[in-house]
Amino acid sequence: GGGGGGGGGDTNPLAVGDGDNNLSQFSWWQPDASRQLAEQQLGPRADGAFMVRPSSKAGQLALSVKSDATVAHSSVIRDDSGTWTVKIGTDVGEPKPTLLALLKSLNPYVIMPPMDGRKLSESSEPQDAYAAIDPAKLQAAAAAAGR
Repeated sequence: GGGGGGGGGDTNPLAVGDGDNNLSQFSWWQPDASRQLAEQQLGPRADGAFMVRPSSKAGQLALSVKSDATVAHSSVIRDDSGTWTVKIGTDVGEPKPTLLALLKSLNPYVIMPPMDGRKLSESSEPQDAYAAIDPAKLQAAAAAAGR
């Protein structure tokens, strides 16, 4: 291991680890979603439905989760050593080496969509819970939110 270090701003700040730095393969990654849009999209869903989106705070992501009839927003932070933590209110969770590990550690607050065809819950939700989100609507909503 060890590592090159340095190199300026080329490293992907959103690397999820687990050998794969491509967030776009995950249905829960919504790069164009605003806080407002997250509330609209997650509002009607069951508790544990979530999305990860860019935060308004530079260099952070936001985790939006349907919980107890509301949509809660938490900061997801990747520190210089590459570990991920989530801040829920004033509570900072245990650091994890990858974003996926962090999300999995939040179960059942965050219910991961089924991976590799394995059912994580007896939910009748489609495999890709966010497949129904129309990217054009996302962009329109983001534009309407003044971005």
